[in-house]
Amino acid sequence: MSTMENLETLVKSLTAKVVAMEGSRSLQTVGAPSSGDTAWMLAATAFALLLSLPGVAIFYAGMVKTEDVYETVLQVLTIASVITVLWLCFGYSLAFGPSAANNTTGNMLFGGNSRLWLRGLRYDSFHQLAPTIPESVFCTYELTFAIFTAAIIFGPFAKRVRFWPAVLFFAIWHLTVYCPTAHSVWHPLGFLYQEGVMDYAGGSVVHISAGMSGLAVLIALGIGNRSPKIAEQTTTYNVLTFIGLALLWVGWFGFDSGKAYGANYRAGYSMLITQIAVGTSALSWAIVDMLIRNKINGEDKLGDLLGVLNGAFAGLITISPACGFVDPTGAFIIGLLAGSLCKLVAWGKAEVVQWHYDLESFGVHAIGGAIGMFMTGCMATHMSGSGLDGWFYNPHKVFGGHKLGIQMYATVVVGGWAFFMSFVIAFLLNITIGFKEEEPTVGEAVKTEEPTSAEGKAAV
Repeated sequence: MSTMENLETLVKSLTAKVVAMEGSRSLQTVGAPSSGDTAWMLAATAFALLLSLPGVAIFYAGMVKTEDVYETVLQVLTIASVITVLWLCFGYSLAFGPSAANNTTGNMLFGGNSRLWLRGLRYDSFHQLAPTIPESVFCTYELTFAIFTAAIIFGPFAKRVRFWPAVLFFAIWHLTVYCPTAHSVWHPLGFLYQEGVMDYAGGSVVHISAGMSGLAVLIALGIGNRSPKIAEQTTTYNVLTFIGLALLWVGWFGFDSGKAYGANYRAGYSMLITQIAVGTSALSWAIVDMLIRNKINGEDKLGDLLGVLNGAFAGLITISPACGFVDPTGAFIIGLLAGSLCKLVAWGKAEVVQWHYDLESFGVHAIGGAIGMFMTGCMATHMSGSGLDGWFYNPHKVFGGHKLGIQMYATVVVGGWAFFMSFVIAFLLNITIGFKEEEPTVGEAVKTEEPTSAEGKAAV
């Protein structure tokens, strides 16, 4: 073999390694349609939409009284419809425009106007983040994240706000919180993306922003310690909640594996990582719950169904940012921390702080998302196909520490922005058109219904 041939072979080998190291951050300027990738992403999009419709709707419906089920489902469906229309008009362009790598019309926070009203999105166009699938599929897939994020914020103030002001809140929130957050973290022009943040499937974009937004609304409206009309823990309601969680669990594979934007090794690996973390988290929550009941509360009880459901949900949330960066060991450790720490937060909120609110997004979404972001910075490994090593695995601890610092920085920035903007939006809506629905105080509510558990019905 000649010297020139040896040189060409070396160049090809180095190029292949560079592409592998880039992982999901590799960008292309020319699309290469793949029928296999497209087929998988069509399925992943359907699974991801299953999270909101009907997953979250059924999950919440199982935790409210019979007379409130209709309005709960209606609100989730309305939120999905409003976000869809906004995605057409502004959202997609603000979050994921520009679609071409050589187009720099966007900035660090917003994507510009290149896709307003989906202008320029053709049947054969593609996005730089997903060059092997049609842009129409990419657009719809990312829409499911926007819908789900808005739907889970609704939990903390379910039945405690007026319907149409709530719709207006979600419309403004989508444009001012979700779109800039998604662009900053997931788009190549975003400032957190360029810093090197690792958030594979929405630890910060979805869960931290939703958790902090829900908390901000509770504080802004002064309804953080009120007792919503929660259903008694009958077998019927428990089973309905279980069905909702089962749909969330199955649909979550569309979220996590779909972020590979193709039917490839990383999609399969992230599915395995997700399953390990969720199963471990469910057991971890159940064990801590049993210890609290037996040792602290003096109850002779092994736990309940809702505890296991909460643990599984905490695992789904916490593994979201990490599922494309960690190995099975990392998934197991993250699952242990997800179930145990989120349970302790839920228990401490109710028993120590004496702050009671149900269907909450802070205790599991915000805390779980933050744990996931932190542990991604610690447990990320190039063995996942990402080409990146976190603090635990990096031989150069300075670099690993830098990555961990970026994760913490992104957590604070996203959480702080979501809390601030949500507080402002809710406060202004309440003093102008009236956002809060008047309810009985905790003392009045206790006269009519007994509390069903210390930490509330479910820490969602």
